[in-house]
Amino acid sequence: MFKNQPKGLIAAALANMGERFGFYTMMAILLLFLQAKYGLDGTKAGLIYSIFYFSIYILAFVGGVIADKTRNFKGTILAGLICMSLGYVLIAVPTPTPVPAAAYGFYLTLTCCGLFVIAFGNGLFKGNLQALVGKMYDNEKYGAMRDSGFSIFYMFINIGAIFAPLLAVAVRNWWVKTNGFVYNPDAPAWCHGILSGMLKDDGMTELTRFASESGYPAERLTEFANDYLGVFTTGFHYAFMCAIVAMAISLVIFLVNKRKFPGNEPAAAEAKQTAKKAVTEMSAAEVRQRMYALFAVFAVVIFFWFSFHQNGLTLTMFAKEFTDLSGLKINLGFTSIEGAEVFQSINSLCVTQTKMSELTLLKTQLVAKIAEEEANNVKPLQIEMLMDFFHKSVLAIECAEGPTNLDKRKKLFDTLIKEIIFDGEKYLIVLKTSNIPNYPTTDEQKEKSRAECDELRTRFETLRFGEADYCK
Repeated sequence: MFKNQPKGLIAAALANMGERFGFYTMMAILLLFLQAKYGLDGTKAGLIYSIFYFSIYILAFVGGVIADKTRNFKGTILAGLICMSLGYVLIAVPTPTPVPAAAYGFYLTLTCCGLFVIAFGNGLFKGNLQALVGKMYDNEKYGAMRDSGFSIFYMFINIGAIFAPLLAVAVRNWWVKTNGFVYNPDAPAWCHGILSGMLKDDGMTELTRFASESGYPAERLTEFANDYLGVFTTGFHYAFMCAIVAMAISLVIFLVNKRKFPGNEPAAAEAKQTAKKAVTEMSAAEVRQRMYALFAVFAVVIFFWFSFHQNGLTLTMFAKEFTDLSGLKINLGFTSIEGAEVFQSINSLCVTQTKMSELTLLKTQLVAKIAEEEANNVKPLQIEMLMDFFHKSVLAIECAEGPTNLDKRKKLFDTLIKEIIFDGEKYLIVLKTSNIPNYPTTDEQKEKSRAECDELRTRFETLRFGEADYCK
């Protein structure tokens, strides 16, 4: 899977998997946590949920601006990991439940501050890590593997997302069971109802029955409500601690493998690198056309995420209120995996399976391409050497006579391709006798490049390159 991929890909994928583990833990349980902890109805809890996810996406723009201004992608990513960890700590530390009326505003504000810190850290981390992965494929050696590389990267994201909801539910239900209670998704609403005096008759009947099963008689319903809410929400706090562990693992992986990631190029070095590349200017009409295409993509993406993030809000509420979950239960003895949150794993499981299918297809296409090349007496090693030879040839020509245009490069490359396919052995003989240096800087090196350029042209003609003079 990782063959011919950049060394930093697996480290970046694992670091992102840990971060996504925490993120999807949040997506799975945030709404239900807010309702159980603070007694919020679906509208108010949904508003906090929506603002949180809006903040994640708008702050990703801020994170990109910060990274661009500082030119320190690794440092920005590291700061994002630390911020997210601190945010999860603010939410994971157990606080009194039911929340005292005098301190209700304080604890709710503390939770919202934790969510903001997580969103800000996510903005620093997510987009910049993906940009860092993209920079790995700017190297010509790995350019052809970009699609499969990002498929692998995205697959690791969804592996983390598969297990996050399951573990969060298992931890919460473990704590509920450890304290002698039974998980019931409706019980927190009943408990808040009796404490506020708003519980209706049918709810009172259900709460009385449920409390009696836990050893609480009807005259102790208020005591039961306080005890059950305290245990239930503490289980949620401990589930958030799993996200802290995942973030710590991501942080360690990133720090250990930091040197494998592309460095922060100084401005002078980047300008020099840019000067080596041919500049292609687009007309105003072409720029306008591309901008229209970009806005069209924006429109599609907006509606996609509009639908996708119903997972943690509308669909979670629907699963909790209108779905029979009795058949969706995995009993592990010390805990059970059950609840509306389990459905969050299904989407990631399907996406992971799709990505694995894509990788299999890419591998099949690659094998077919190699088989076709071998049928034409072209070995993969020769292709690698061809690319190296072409790159050095262009460097030698540019240094001797100035930048080449795109058409000249394409013509040169097409000619080399034809020669390697139809006369690979002759090409290898010429390649072995070639000794074209890297980009020259001094006048003496440039003079030497001009001489080698003449020699190179002679070799081109020897290989039946026709009358074209690529050094003019």
